[in-house]
Amino acid sequence: MQDVRCKKCGEPYSTYSLHNEIPDWEDQPENAYEKFMRGDGCPTCNWGEKAGEVSTSRTKSQDELDADHIKDIMNNTDDDPIKYI
Repeated sequence: MQDVRCKKCGEPYSTYSLHNEIPDWEDQPENAYEKFMRGDGCPTCNWGEKAGEVSTSRTKSQDELDADHIKDIMNNTDDDPIKYI
């Protein structure tokens, strides 16, 4: 399975990591996968709090980040993309 880029900062994460690893990290939500897929951010941007300061969010517009996130959900997961759009 390929990566999905964060809607807030553009950082790529694998769905496996979001499901199985990140929830076990200190100070991370148990529903990390759902939050990430809804576009609430990721650990890199502190769940949206540092959006614009890290990763590709420093060089891409929010519209570009949104498009990348949706494209990745559609192409790189087995999930129904309508659930997260």
